[in-house]
Amino acid sequence: MRAVVGVAVVVRLGYWLSKWNQHLLLTDSIYYSLQARQLAHGQLYREVFADQPGAEHGPLTSLLMAPVSWGRDPVHWQRLVTVAAGVALVWLIGRLGTRLGGRRLGVLAAGIAALAPNLWMNDGLVMSESISMLLVAAVLWWAIVAVERGGRHRFVVLGALLGLGTLARSEVALLLVLVVVWLGISRHRSGQRVLPAVVPVVGVAVLMLLPWVTFNLARFERPVVLTTND
Repeated sequence: MRAVVGVAVVVRLGYWLSKWNQHLLLTDSIYYSLQARQLAHGQLYREVFADQPGAEHGPLTSLLMAPVSWGRDPVHWQRLVTVAAGVALVWLIGRLGTRLGGRRLGVLAAGIAALAPNLWMNDGLVMSESISMLLVAAVLWWAIVAVERGGRHRFVVLGALLGLGTLARSEVALLLVLVVVWLGISRHRSGQRVLPAVVPVVGVAVLMLLPWVTFNLARFERPVVLTTND
């Protein structure tokens, strides 16, 4: 597994270096990059081209890039944040594959993830894909762990991961519904009580989202829950 993760590091760092002198394209990457700079200088989630509140995308990606967004041209280091997320994703996909089908499947899954262009091309775009995919993989892996081993603390962690994923990309909220349904079915089939598992997951996920939702409801003329996407 270490060798496969090493390949992922080489591929992603090579891609990162190849983009060293390239400016960001006129895509969502500019929004994330400039908003991270705003956060680094104490401006909380404003539109980057207008003097008004901003919630075009979820807050997590910009927040994670903010600590490296102080310099004159922080794009290189912002890209490195998503590169690190991409490498972690490869490792986590390997762990998920191992838990589902053994070590060989885990190594194969990690190998595919290390070389798949649809994954590594996102690492370095300064957008939310790398971070949100990492959190989705973490949810899938931890959901299996929580079902197999039980324990309220594991369901609390699962809820936190789902909340963070939704803060990265709002459509991950759909995964919360799917995980809760799957969790309920799994617990019911094994003769275990459903509510002690479902309540912590949903409750913690909602608590993770509550500060952002409250912040949005307080600053826009019309209700905005997670994002405007506009």
